[in-house]
Amino acid sequence: VTGTTRHAVAVNNAEFTIEQVAELDDQPLRLAIDDAGTVYVCYDYFKKHGAWGGVVLRYLRDEAGQWQHRIVIESPILARCYGLAVRDGDLYVSRSGYYPKAELGRVTYERTGAITQLRDLDGDGYYEYAHDVVTDLPGVRAPDTMQQNNGMLFGPDGSLYVTNASAADRTLDEHPWGGAILKFDPDFSNPQIFAKGFRNPWTITLGPDDSLFATDSDVDENPGDEINHVLHGEHYGHPFVIPNEQGVEAVGFRAPMFVGERETVFLGMVYATTEALPEEYRNCLYVTDFRLNRVLRLKLAKEGDSFKVTDVIPFAQVPSPVDMVMSKDGDFYVISRRAQKLYRIHLKKQADN
Repeated sequence: VTGTTRHAVAVNNAEFTIEQVAELDDQPLRLAIDDAGTVYVCYDYFKKHGAWGGVVLRYLRDEAGQWQHRIVIESPILARCYGLAVRDGDLYVSRSGYYPKAELGRVTYERTGAITQLRDLDGDGYYEYAHDVVTDLPGVRAPDTMQQNNGMLFGPDGSLYVTNASAADRTLDEHPWGGAILKFDPDFSNPQIFAKGFRNPWTITLGPDDSLFATDSDVDENPGDEINHVLHGEHYGHPFVIPNEQGVEAVGFRAPMFVGERETVFLGMVYATTEALPEEYRNCLYVTDFRLNRVLRLKLAKEGDSFKVTDVIPFAQVPSPVDMVMSKDGDFYVISRRAQKLYRIHLKKQADN
């Protein structure tokens, strides 16, 4: 039987609509957006004949309101581009290589993770300049070679936060930065462990009062992914404890703010504050659930030195949503890995804007 695969999308709120912005040539990984609303998408590729690399695409609307796109960089160094950010016209990519070394029966792994700054020096729209501003991150290591340094975030003071995965499901990490969120000074110096005890944090975002929130992929038993309010100096449990583990009393660890149902995979996340949105949709976390093909809206309330989730509301259905960003105008952009598409969710009154 042959046919066409159709990927259903929908929004759960009558005020919003969803539209396809672009169809992509490969499976996307990350999104970034600048203050002007220009959207950047990155993906990597590993071809059967051996070529590998990565691409960053730029999407912006022309004076007629039509979406225009171009490749702004394609390079082998962008393989495994698991984080993307834009700041002051420059792009930043969280990437990793893979370099195992075997010596006398012992396998070790070089620190191949990096944050790479990309610049368009001559103003032609192509980012021909690359420079590693952060090096020696743990990067890809066995046994779980899907995991590495992932999402990153520039704080209001210019500090850089970088998420780093652990190397295995539930074992101690040999590298002190494994399973940690690092903080760097604005000049990319002075790395510090801001918080630790994560398995595979994918996205980090700013929330109320510039507080930090991060997603974290659950262990292989699939109890449900976490959303954590990230506080300086705290330990979030991995690999010692997991949420709701029978017979285990977690002492000395910071509990997750929210745990999804079994099989959830929380990846992209934004916190909406813009007054372009109706009040009901402001001051909420929006998170993509990759496996259950949806975007959720989480209402928060202050609880002690942290927050609690007071309501979880379905916001949209998107196939395998791997990341999302939000513009100052209140538009949500979501990429679907399986459908290889970029979508825009926006208020209906903005449909013709």
